[in-house]
Amino acid sequence: MNPPNKTDMKTNITLSLLLLSSLYSFSQVLKPKNMCFIPKGTLTTKVDGGHREVPIDAFWMSELITNREYREFINALKVNPNDSIVIIDFQRYKETNDKELSTKRYSFEEVLVNVLDTSVWDSNAKYKNYFADKRFDNYPVVGVSYSNAVFYCAWRTQMENEVNRKKGLPFAVANRLPNEAEWDYVAGISANIKTNEISKVKSGKKNKYGLHSLNGNVSAWTSSSVPNEGIIIKGTSWKTDRQLNDRLVVKPDYKDNATGFRLVKTYVGQ
Repeated sequence: MNPPNKTDMKTNITLSLLLLSSLYSFSQVLKPKNMCFIPKGTLTTKVDGGHREVPIDAFWMSELITNREYREFINALKVNPNDSIVIIDFQRYKETNDKELSTKRYSFEEVLVNVLDTSVWDSNAKYKNYFADKRFDNYPVVGVSYSNAVFYCAWRTQMENEVNRKKGLPFAVANRLPNEAEWDYVAGISANIKTNEISKVKSGKKNKYGLHSLNGNVSAWTSSSVPNEGIIIKGTSWKTDRQLNDRLVVKPDYKDNATGFRLVKTYVGQ
């Protein structure tokens, strides 16, 4: 066998570099930015004096959304009032198979009307300018309703898809709120921490998945609900003293200074 000539070697090196570049780009698609991977497993829950095993599919989860991240959302709403956010009710679509009935479009102007309630800090002088003050950039956003959190998920997905489109990358997997079982699955290995004041998102120790403050700091919205009662909030906070994995059921427009939210993405494999 003849040894490779210089031209062959140059070609092979170029192809190798192209392959490495492709693999790097592909890895960026597989791992969503600033999210931790949660492997599939089983959640054990108590039911009528017994136990039930609930299978959990793999997914990605973010840290609590920060003031800075939410401020980017609000700024986009202000700059582009005629743009819109599309919300798809997947449960309704599953039941009706009617895309038009299951889809609703909201203008940025509509969303901006009730996008944040800063009055939740009115009785606390220390945090009077909590959302606007850049000292609190890396603290969790609060004063957001369930609908606000859903709008943020949809907006961020649209922004990610726009970036991917320009780079020639595949569509991003949709951002959404975790359901109660997913939250319990991740939080079940976290310490039940009661803090006395709100703190930075990445405060304290990480759990084994790399996430902070599943219990403690602020509670979080889920996508789960109790029929005829409301949406489920999970987790302890600096203000509340619920037990680990207790649920609070509230109306979708509920807002306070101790509830924020996280994003999750369904894991779709390689």
